[in-house]
Formats: sequence, structure tokens, C-alpha cells
Amino acid sequence: MGILGISLIVVSCTEQDELENKMPQSEDFHTCTMILQGGLTGYDQTTRSSDDEAVWADSSRVYLQFLNGKERIAGEALYSAEQDSWSVSYYGSLPEGTSLTCEAIYFENIDSITTAGLVVTNELTAIYEDLKGTYFYENEELTVVANLTPKTGRIRFTGDAKTKMKLTGITSYSSYEPRSNHYMTTNKLIEVATDANETTPYIYGYYTNDTTKYISVMANDYAFTKACKASVLERGKSGYMSIPTLSSCNGWEKGLRIRVKGVEFLMIPCPDFDTKSSFAIGETEVTQELYQAVMGTNPSSNNASLQYPVERIYPSNCTSFINALNQLTSLTFSLPTSDQWIYAARGGSSSQGYTYSGSNDADDVAWYADNSNSKTHKVKTKQSNELGIYDMSGNVREYIYTEWAGGNQYYHYYGGGYSSNAEKVTVNSDGFFISGNPSPSDFSSYGFRLAITY
Repeated sequence: MGILGISLIVVSCTEQDELENKMPQSEDFHTCTMILQGGLTGYDQTTRSSDDEAVWADSSRVYLQFLNGKERIAGEALYSAEQDSWSVSYYGSLPEGTSLTCEAIYFENIDSITTAGLVVTNELTAIYEDLKGTYFYENEELTVVANLTPKTGRIRFTGDAKTKMKLTGITSYSSYEPRSNHYMTTNKLIEVATDANETTPYIYGYYTNDTTKYISVMANDYAFTKACKASVLERGKSGYMSIPTLSSCNGWEKGLRIRVKGVEFLMIPCPDFDTKSSFAIGETEVTQELYQAVMGTNPSSNNASLQYPVERIYPSNCTSFINALNQLTSLTFSLPTSDQWIYAARGGSSSQGYTYSGSNDADDVAWYADNSNSKTHKVKTKQSNELGIYDMSGNVREYIYTEWAGGNQYYHYYGGGYSSNAEKVTVNSDGFFISGNPSPSDFSSYGFRLAITY
């Protein structure tokens, strides 16, 4: 027999007729026996060959792409342990000859195979491929030579047993469509947990952003980000990382750092807010740089610097921006609720009880009527509050998530703006206007800040 198989499985059906029944029937549909030769190189250069004790599990599948000039013919090989043989199904006609080119793909630990033949994968799926394999076809007998190697890198985390965590920064494969030879990927939040041996399963994929190579974890009410080495997710290699804690960060930066279209922003965790969920809030108000990168426009009246908060923002602008950002990042950002905003402004569990967000002196932390010269200013030019969050007092009024009431939409905002008096930029100062009633004639003091719940 040829190449050694891995005894992880793949699908439940074991009969060739089940394979044929799920594929559209036509006069171009063919089946034939197949001899599979070659080897499989696993992660960290471990190799498998026909001399090993393990063999292909019953119903293992290898997906094949036969190349004939510009023509590409998709095939699906199914292994029968009972017969110790492979049978391959394909559409089209295979040319007879030697050393013809083919591609071979093998999956371990998939979710399912749909009735249409779509292979549904996840972040725990290992993918092996040989894009330079060869085949020989003669007298309805097929020989395929494939030396399969990993398509991605993989990483696992260590920490206290039963630690649940959410992870971003790794893109994984979500499906493969054999007939079109097309993969789908996702960079959504990955949820894993350590087992009794204090390790998570291996996560397979590649860096979502290859420029910065950030990985962020959210666990135990905190969020951390680390700029990693390329070798951590190098193709075919295994990486290992410790889950950061407050007492042992090991080079991790506090917060959830996101990069989108070349612009970075930081979300600050707000621990001890709720026993059922945690949240993080923007280190700064949404800047003109970030808004312009996501939306392609900049509505601000004071646009001397892209590091100024975006303003002249209407409620509908918040919705459009957040929807676009969520689409780009596969995360779920929102406006903060009133409870989240106030909790963060007061400094969360680290609160010192200040009148303003980070001080009892408004001039320390706020751009407001007494010092702003009637305009916005760059973010992070005043001191932060206890959690490291800037400008929650003053600069721009910040929209919060609001609900319908009495048939009208109440648009609430917190923190005051550059034109507000000192009593309007405290940690619990708020205001609102109502849809259908006269809206503010000048929205230049209105902006917003992001939140994310996890």
C-alpha cells in the first residue's frame, strides 16, 4: 500500500455508492481504482510512511485536482479499510500518460461534509497538501504520487486548567469546495479552553495581519495583545504560548490591539464589571484616521490632524461605521451602554472616585469650555483615567447605545464636549436629543467611542 494515513477521521459514510449519490450524475461522471504512493510530513518535520503501524482510517478522503493543460478535473478519493484500496470519483476525462501533474489535499478533524460535497472546517482542522503531485492513468487504473505537507502553522496555549479564552489575530480555514478548488477563511473570535493537562487544543491558521503579527487573548476579565515572531505560526511548525495574567504578562501588552486598513487602535479591558460578561472600551474616541480608513470619508470640521476625534457625527454615522468595522474585522463592536460608559469613565474597579474621568481637576483630563479655544484637540493630550482611558471628559460628546421610547428615538451622549462647562464633563454627565424634534444645529461636538463585549 502507498502513503500512510492518519487515523483521525473525516466522515461517517464508508460506501462508495454513498459518495456517488451525493454528486450530480452525468455522463461525465467516472470512478476507478487508485494506488496512492508517497508520504505525509507532519508538523515539526515528523514523517509518516507505509512502514508505520498506523494506516489510513476507513472512509478517509483525499481531494484531487488533475491538471491537463489548462483544464482542471476535480476528484475525490475514498479509502476502504475492508478492501485495503482506494476508489476515486471524478468528472471529465483523464488523459493517459506518465508524470502528469495533480494536486492532493487531505483534512484532519473537520466539522462535516455537506450533501453538495462542501468540506466544512474549523480552527482545529489540520490541512495537508501537495500542489506538485503527479499521476499516471492507464486502462482505467490510476496511480497518484503525493507528498503531503501542512498548509498552515499551528499554536497551542498553556495556563491553569479549565481556563476559557477568546482569541483574535489568527485566520483559519472555514470550508473547502472541491469542484471549484476554493477555500473560504475566517478571522472571527476563536473560543478555546485549557484541559485538565493545562493546554488548549492546537489552533491551525496564519496571522490575520502579516505586517504586525498581533495575537490578542481575552480571558479572566482581561485582554492582552502580543506582537509575535513569524516563527510562531510558520507553516509546518508548532508554536507554544502561555496565557497571560496580570501577575505574569511575559511581554504581553494590556488591551486588545486591532489593526484595520493600516490603522491601529487599542481597546482597554474593564474588569469586574459583570460576572456574566466582560467588556473593553476604546482607549480614545474614534479618531479621524480610523474613521477615514474604514469609511473613506472624513466629515469633521476641525481636520487639522487625523489624530483629532472624528466629529460632525450623526447617529446614523455611528451605525454605518460600526457595521463596516465589524465586517472588516469579523469582531462585534458596538457603542457602549450607559452602564459600561459610566463604569469605564469612573475608572472601573480601580476608581479613585474622581469628579472627572481621572482627576478632580477638569484641566488635567478634559478639553472643555475653559481651555479648548472652542475646538477639538488631539486625543491623548490630557492625562488618562485610572484604567488608561483618555478624553472621557470633554473633547467630543460621545454617543451611547440607546433604546426606543414613546415612539421616538432618544439619542443619548455622555462626557460633554469642548464647548461644555465643567459641570457637564463629569463622569456621570449626560444629555440627549429626540428624533423628530429639532436636532443640534452643529454636530461638531459629537463623536463616539467603541466598545466590545466578550
